[in-house]
Amino acid sequence: MIQAPCFIFRYSHSTVVSVSDSEMQSLEWLYERIRNDFEHFIPKTLLASCEDCLHASEVCLRLAIDILTKSNNVMPFGIDELQNKLHSVYIFIAAL
Repeated sequence: MIQAPCFIFRYSHSTVVSVSDSEMQSLEWLYERIRNDFEHFIPKTLLASCEDCLHASEVCLRLAIDILTKSNNVMPFGIDELQNKLHSVYIFIAAL
């Protein structure tokens, strides 16, 4: 969905936050297999490997940090505390 033309915007002073093919596959897996199955369909047992979940979480956190700090699309008011928390969670997940 984020790659659809209506969702792609370039703001005047923004910078590109890159996502590799493998990271995009991980995000697609997280969205299609985990989020959609859990959110939209009949409740059931959901099996997913810890490694895949940790990798997808790491990608999401890295992108969130990059969007908040490097993209120039988010105003910096009160962002430092959120950035620090996200970064500490990222380090924790990366260590697992």
